[in-house]
Amino acid sequence: MIIETSVELPLPQEEVFSLLTNPNHFHLWMDGFVARKTLGTKDGQVGCIASFTRKTNGLTFVFREEIVHVSPPETFKVSLVHKDMEIHAKYELSHSQKHEDGCVLTVTQDITPLAFSMRMALGMMKSLLEKQLQGDLQRFLLLVQQHDTQK
Repeated sequence: MIIETSVELPLPQEEVFSLLTNPNHFHLWMDGFVARKTLGTKDGQVGCIASFTRKTNGLTFVFREEIVHVSPPETFKVSLVHKDMEIHAKYELSHSQKHEDGCVLTVTQDITPLAFSMRMALGMMKSLLEKQLQGDLQRFLLLVQQHDTQK
């Protein structure tokens, strides 16, 4: 199942990329974010492994996160693996037609159920996951706007 959404942002790609990839900001824009703990020394680089915890609809999911691609300031990809599902998330930044110095953030999540119970529930959860991603991007927009006014 693939979920994709975009948001126009009033900051240049470099600044947005920095905000987007900074784990200290995750709690400000990711609904249900609980914790992220790097399990190695290469935080922010390809090959970095972390434990990533997020609550969704009262359920707590602990993922094994691996950064699989980093190309500042355009692309960032992570793989999140849980015993019940796998999520491949791609964050892409492109130039905005709306904001002269801004950019567009497009997030694509490819979600694969691994457990039978998750395969059954995933179809029903699609609209819920889409709403969660859209809400995350709206909160990220607010973070970007706040950052823009503090400059």
